[in-house]
Amino acid sequence: MKWPYRPILLLTLLITTACKPSDPEQARPTIPAELASLNADQLNAKAMEFHKTGNYEESARHFEYATIRDSQYYKGYFNMACAYSLLKQEGPALKALNRALALNPAWVQANLNDADLAWLRSQPGFAEIVSAGEGSVVGSKICRLPPGPHDTKYYRIRLDEGGRISGEGSISGATGMLEFTDGQWREQGDSIQLQLRFEGMRSEPGDGGAKQVKTSESIELAVPVARLKQAGECYEVE
Repeated sequence: MKWPYRPILLLTLLITTACKPSDPEQARPTIPAELASLNADQLNAKAMEFHKTGNYEESARHFEYATIRDSQYYKGYFNMACAYSLLKQEGPALKALNRALALNPAWVQANLNDADLAWLRSQPGFAEIVSAGEGSVVGSKICRLPPGPHDTKYYRIRLDEGGRISGEGSISGATGMLEFTDGQWREQGDSIQLQLRFEGMRSEPGDGGAKQVKTSESIELAVPVARLKQAGECYEVE
């Protein structure tokens, strides 16, 4: 005679589940109107103000605002992991740390001894997440400064996840200037193969005189993986 009561029990469970507060790992807050004009660095600085006073719930929330403003802002994810570690919330802390590692493993690996992560380092999931990010070149920076006045090729780029490249750069000359737009990279054997794209306007002779023509140029280069990992702030290309 128990079966007639099962639908009622199921309905009760559904109602109870629906009324539960949102899981902090699933919900994403909205940046308040008074902070809407701030960029990721400014939101991160605002979060640090709460962090320094021990208000880790607010600092975690504001660090997340920084990552909402810029989804590639690895420092915001790392700092969020620190805040959740101090709150002893393993799930959100590991999730934030994992995202930071995906964006810039080299930088995160160098900062894993941060005192704020002491509690998280003692948790079972920490070692697994950290080991997964070891050896990655994502987040590495490559730069080139012109060696002389006759060589105007300049760039400062970053290897992003998914084989994308971000950064800045230019190729200038008497006929015009091309600006870095984007690029792609892939790991092949012992080297990283890169292709950088530049676009802009150049002056070309025409029937009525010089005219501006839209043009583009690609640069391909290879960087040894071992040397890239050993580089400091930026691997310099000659």
